[in-house]
Amino acid sequence: LFLILAIGIAACSSPCENLRAEDEKIMAEFELLQAKGYATDNLRYRAKLQALYLKEQNILKQARNCDFPNPVEYNYWYGERLKYPSKLERTWLRLSKRAAVRT
Repeated sequence: LFLILAIGIAACSSPCENLRAEDEKIMAEFELLQAKGYATDNLRYRAKLQALYLKEQNILKQARNCDFPNPVEYNYWYGERLKYPSKLERTWLRLSKRAAVRT
């Protein structure tokens, strides 16, 4: 009976437990996008970058509402990801600012 309960509890993971994996997936997609060498003025690049940026912002919003009892996870989110802008965010904001100046 204990084994069944333990398996049942492990299967019922909270949404907060999957955020780091989703965050790392977004960062990997961004690195791949950068490695493909899209020109920064390319419309497809901008569209893909914006989509990744919006996904990232959604993940960060969810993480702000989570309580991470594991110190490693807590430090990942509150000591790093929620404290400083990512390379993806800095790239998107830089391109957005540049586009706003041109118009």
